[in-house]
Amino acid sequence: MIKLFRAWDGQEYWYANKDLIFLNGDKYCNLVEAPFDLSAVEQFTGKIDYNKVQIFENDLIMNNFQDSAKIFQVIWSPNDCGFRKVLFGQNGPITPIDEAFMEVIGTIHSHKP
Repeated sequence: MIKLFRAWDGQEYWYANKDLIFLNGDKYCNLVEAPFDLSAVEQFTGKIDYNKVQIFENDLIMNNFQDSAKIFQVIWSPNDCGFRKVLFGQNGPITPIDEAFMEVIGTIHSHKP
């Protein structure tokens, strides 16, 4: 799996290159001088939605084929040692991500539970 990262600085995302230099337009930084907290770093899950959009940790996804009213948050599950989904704003149940039918609709920073 390709290791890709992004980080939220409170207003916008910074995307890391292969050397972990985070870029945002013409601005760049490393993790030592970053304008964001290390807890704001999110990882690519290795999954792609049906529109070929990369799915990252803390993305919000939905499945129009099953129930478009349910919005899920992508999380890291230490119990499963992998990325899973949970209903947005809730703690469970934690379920696997079926990217074939999922669509990224935003991030936790763009929606309110």
